[in-house]
Amino acid sequence: MGLIIHTEDGYRAGYKEICEVPAPEPTKSYQPVPNQQLVEFVRHRVRSILGMDITQEQYGLSRKSQQMFGVIRLDSGHPDNGLSIGLRNSYDKSLSVGFASGASVFVCDNLCFSGESGEIIRKHTVNVWRDITLKVDQALRASEYHYIVMNQHLSEMKQIPMGLDEGYDLIGRALGHEVLKPQQATIALKDWRNPRHEDFSERNLYSLVPSSSLARVGPERTTFRSPSGTLGVGMRATSSGRRKSDTTTGMPSRNPKNPLRLVLMRLTAWRRRTREW
Repeated sequence: MGLIIHTEDGYRAGYKEICEVPAPEPTKSYQPVPNQQLVEFVRHRVRSILGMDITQEQYGLSRKSQQMFGVIRLDSGHPDNGLSIGLRNSYDKSLSVGFASGASVFVCDNLCFSGESGEIIRKHTVNVWRDITLKVDQALRASEYHYIVMNQHLSEMKQIPMGLDEGYDLIGRALGHEVLKPQQATIALKDWRNPRHEDFSERNLYSLVPSSSLARVGPERTTFRSPSGTLGVGMRATSSGRRKSDTTTGMPSRNPKNPLRLVLMRLTAWRRRTREW
């Protein structure tokens, strides 16, 4: 996931270009946040709180340059999984200033805006800058913890074998629990059967995750970056070869180590954060 610019008047822009767009004058009820001030603050806090270097920055403008969108990618030291920051801002009161973080962020000029670790949305009213600076600091500290836990999950996922039929089983259950729609499940099955990325050709849980992640956003709308944005830990067979389930609800066992339950929980959480488009 990352920055998507596809509205009629939207276009990719460099950092200098977004900074050159003049900010409007403030009023009693409206307080604009200059693009340069927002980006420079996030750059500084990323280095001071997370201690990470910035590897890539992408920006875009829309609505006659009055809306700004951006994604900042960080060097997390993990080759399989990165950390990203999503930003948005406007000078025409058309959208609130926003900050998102996580291994996967989605920023689009059609106003879809999400991050695996969470999002901050604040209207351009009095004290907007005070609130944004406070909440961004809190979000960065929270995302650091979330990122550490997530990488532990990814390591565990690589150790869980997943046969072809077991993958079909899990995708079918995700469809049954309405986590995936029928069309999305079809895409997931196709990618599980024939992975489009060589990195996920091994038959384990880590390789199953991208199939459903890509299905959530559609193959034509994103470049896959991380398997952690949608799924956590997946299905695991018991020693008898059968999968445990909750006899009262039909859902997988509440044992925190039960992979299917965690898969469905993380998919559902991701669905709630992300607007349909």
